[in-house]
Amino acid sequence: SSLSSLSRYLERELNELKREDQMKGTCFYNTLREYLLNGNNVSMTSKKLFIHRNTMIYRLGKINEILGVDINAPAVSHRLLLSIILQEGKIIPHP
Repeated sequence: SSLSSLSRYLERELNELKREDQMKGTCFYNTLREYLLNGNNVSMTSKKLFIHRNTMIYRLGKINEILGVDINAPAVSHRLLLSIILQEGKIIPHP
């Protein structure tokens, strides 16, 4: 279906983050996921992940580098969130 081909296309970006996490023991995918689910709010996400705000900012910078995009650009942010939702196969409830 067209939804599954869209999902495969969107997965490529996220797979880059997952590969980085597997190779280096980082947690960029989960950081991005939580950040997007928290409306791109650094303070809220860092509290939820129990990390310092500066650590959060550092991770977001690395995620931008790995993906080669600005994750705060609305179109990019929405695309990545859609990709995460499609990849996980469910709508994630917002707390």
